[in-house]
Amino acid sequence: MWAPYKKGFKAYLQLEKSLSDNSTDAYLRDLDKLVQFLEIKNIQKILQPSRCRICNFLYNGLASWK
Repeated sequence: MWAPYKKGFKAYLQLEKSLSDNSTDAYLRDLDKLVQFLEIKNIQKILQPSRCRICNFLYNGLASWK
């Protein structure tokens, strides 16, 4: 479900931001963690995550999603 967004984000990082492969991979790993969080919370739409949910992920989730 999230694959097209991930592919577009990767292209953006590489083409528009000219990031190295290592930097791009790091962003994509974080994005994978966010996608896992959204799937666990049963968030199906890209516009559905609220600011509160994203803050919750950043505060509690990111560090524990290794």
